[in-house]
Amino acid sequence: MLNGGKRVDYVNVLCYSVCMIFEFIENGLPAGYKTNKSIYSNVSALQPIFDRMALPLPSKYRHLQYTREGGFNLFLNRYGMVLRFYPYNDEAQARREDGLNFHDHIYHAKILPYIGCVRYANFTMQLMPAVNICRDHDYSYHLATKLMCDLGSSIDGTVVSNAGYKVGAPEGADSRILLDTIYMTDEIEQRYLQYLSKKQRDILKNFEGYADLQHMFHDAWRGSTAQNHSTMAGFWGEAKRICDMGECLHPSWLDIDPNQNVEFSHTISAKGNFVRASKSYDRKLGQSLGEPSFLSSVCSKALHALGM
Repeated sequence: MLNGGKRVDYVNVLCYSVCMIFEFIENGLPAGYKTNKSIYSNVSALQPIFDRMALPLPSKYRHLQYTREGGFNLFLNRYGMVLRFYPYNDEAQARREDGLNFHDHIYHAKILPYIGCVRYANFTMQLMPAVNICRDHDYSYHLATKLMCDLGSSIDGTVVSNAGYKVGAPEGADSRILLDTIYMTDEIEQRYLQYLSKKQRDILKNFEGYADLQHMFHDAWRGSTAQNHSTMAGFWGEAKRICDMGECLHPSWLDIDPNQNVEFSHTISAKGNFVRASKSYDRKLGQSLGEPSFLSSVCSKALHALGM
């Protein structure tokens, strides 16, 4: 992530054909960010990042899905994406003096690719595409076995409940992908580097379906600031168009009725009702974009019916 020991704005990790995998590296931390607390406890300090993202700051209690490592997920229904924040894992490879890990997450052909990735000194932000969530665990053990074979390490049992498949892909053992992050640790480093040397094209192929969105995010983030986020606003407009067309983004969590799917109901019980949280945040997002609230819309219709 460094060029001759000098911090760079962003870095291309792998490039092949039209696909570009990149990670932005940002200097420092937002003002008021407390390094002795989890990122979930630091939500209010992330205001400058959300301003730059052209998104309203979420409520820690109403809009976020807390994750076990102290991060959170923010589900963006209208854009068909999930914004993830997660802290550096203490088990990951040693940090540099400036707080950055030498390595963060790994890349794998069976792990959901991100649309954008921004790394800060204590945490990483990833923008993930919304895909189809597996409604059962039939093939998830097959996925866990594949990852263990490639990485030579036991994979957390949450793989079973964090699997899905891309929009348009058939639901089966070969199309299942992990909807989670695997940290780069000393335990898996040697096997992972062997995998990486042989499977770069498979990894890049995994990213190809999101290449246009990745390029758009790349340009939008570079052109956006907390004070002027018009480029990111433009990115979200295009994301909504793509999501509405169902091309490669689909907030499938809105399609599953937990009353009719026991396993999905258990997922909500274990991780919090992120479906309800996503709808709550979508209302806040709509209001920030100037959309009328539900109450004002009902009042307007009532007045119209009365001829007023």
